[in-house]
Amino acid sequence: MTYITLYRKYRPKQFKDVVGQKVIIKTLINAIKYQKLHHCYLFSGDKGVGKTTLAQIFSKAINCSRFDENGDCCQRQESDCCSICYNIEQKKTLDIIEIDGASYSGVDEIRELKEKLVYKPNLLKYKIYIIDEIHVLSPNAFNSLLKVLEDPPSDVIFIFITSEFHKIPKNFFSRTQYFYLSNISEEDIRKKLKYISEEENIVISDKSLQKIAFYANGSLREPLNLLDQVNSYSNGQVNEEDINEILKIIPEDKIKELFKFLFQKDVSKFISFLEGILFFELNFTIFLNDVIYFLQKKMIKNSKKDIQCFDAWDKLNIPQKENVFEKLFELIEKVKFSKDKRKTLIIGFIFIYETLNKECSNIIINNDVFNKKNNKEFNENLKKDSFDIKHNDNTFNKKNNKEFDIKTNHLYNKTVENKKKLTFREDFLNNILNVLIFSNNSKKEFIQKGWPTLKKYRINELEKTARLLYNSKLLLVNDNKEVLFSCRDDIDYRRFLDDNVRKEIKQILNTKKKIINEYFVVLEDDWKEFIEPIFLKFLETKNEKDLDFSNFEIDFYETNSVLNIKRNKPYVVKLAIDLFGKKKVKVV
Repeated sequence: MTYITLYRKYRPKQFKDVVGQKVIIKTLINAIKYQKLHHCYLFSGDKGVGKTTLAQIFSKAINCSRFDENGDCCQRQESDCCSICYNIEQKKTLDIIEIDGASYSGVDEIRELKEKLVYKPNLLKYKIYIIDEIHVLSPNAFNSLLKVLEDPPSDVIFIFITSEFHKIPKNFFSRTQYFYLSNISEEDIRKKLKYISEEENIVISDKSLQKIAFYANGSLREPLNLLDQVNSYSNGQVNEEDINEILKIIPEDKIKELFKFLFQKDVSKFISFLEGILFFELNFTIFLNDVIYFLQKKMIKNSKKDIQCFDAWDKLNIPQKENVFEKLFELIEKVKFSKDKRKTLIIGFIFIYETLNKECSNIIINNDVFNKKNNKEFNENLKKDSFDIKHNDNTFNKKNNKEFDIKTNHLYNKTVENKKKLTFREDFLNNILNVLIFSNNSKKEFIQKGWPTLKKYRINELEKTARLLYNSKLLLVNDNKEVLFSCRDDIDYRRFLDDNVRKEIKQILNTKKKIINEYFVVLEDDWKEFIEPIFLKFLETKNEKDLDFSNFEIDFYETNSVLNIKRNKPYVVKLAIDLFGKKKVKVV
């Protein structure tokens, strides 16, 4: 094989070739120059930032015979390269020992290492042990190595490397000179990529290089591999579309458009657009990170009082924005371990949509109106439908009553018409599925602990609602703090759907801490006979296809839905509730 991959071909051989880490490099050079070498060094940092490369260069520079002249170690290609650096690069010396911690993690291996320390270096001034991924050593191996570090030989230097610094014992850390290699900046990565592209005759724009550097996440090895890959894909003529296809990402304008749909009332359009994006082969983790980065930029621009790209996001308050970010970060973790990533992502975004719809309905409505402002029919209908209710008058004449009733019914019918695509069955079953799929047992147990206190609830105005809760069953709670209850009969079911009861239930359960955002209710018989067996099977298989509700009859729930109850409520009752309040009106 004659071809050498870019990350191997352009791996630094001298300090001057290392990208970033200027302070660390200067410290190491001065340690050699002024003979202040420590017996043990520990390099930590993320993958691909140059830990192993820096350790190899440092071990070569320590022994280089020409270091005082050059201030750096030699390179094999140089005409005046010293024999020591040449032999080290050619792997012809036994005094530089590189060990993989994973295969050297036991006590026996450390004992063997201790026995070899008594031997003097063969050709070099110092014998150097480079142990990679030191964090995988067993506790006993760490303890054995500690004794070596307490009294090390004068001609031996240890260089330990780890990408998981938190796993290193504290007493071990205190016996080393520690360096943290920070992530490489995008600009440094871009410059290095440009230099390599010119050396390799790869035609690529600065914008494309910037995109590769952005997705490098502070590593240099990853973008070099990506450049190698995209170069093979495009045969030396790289454009931005090639990078998008290799990384499986979508342009930012699609994300911007997605959030415009997110802040509109028509959920079916939002889901259709999201499914259209996910139809293409995507890297879902990168997609979610791009969404987070997009919103992060909007927040920074807004805080700087810069130009706002769209009003709806800017109108959210800090807790609401924080809630969206939390759900996106949670969704990244769920997508990583999900068998059906596409469905998990869609359900996760529906959660975000519902959260915004509940907490920020005025923003979503206003944004929906804003998006339709150029529609003449819409503007005309809006003028016709607008009405003003004056609460100062305690009497309503017949004319006002008729106008009020006609206009209210007209607006209600329009709302129903706008939601034709999302039928009651789909909406009802989606709510249940969301609780089943993302159920969280620890959250359920937390709520269940306080259940016995409902029996002796002392606040009079909430006592009946507390009794209703106590007589029901807490079935499941999901990650979004949505709860599924079961109740005994249709009377209790109707009470659960009552707006006042809903508020009181949330007031009772959220007394000390917000533990519930929303709840859904099913009949106890339906849970035992149909839903629970399906859920138990899903828990065993973790296959969402087992959540088959195609044979589940929902006629009872549709008949007793909030919309049907409100629609069938007599006009006199509606008017009485508007005048005197719901608590003071009792239908007999």
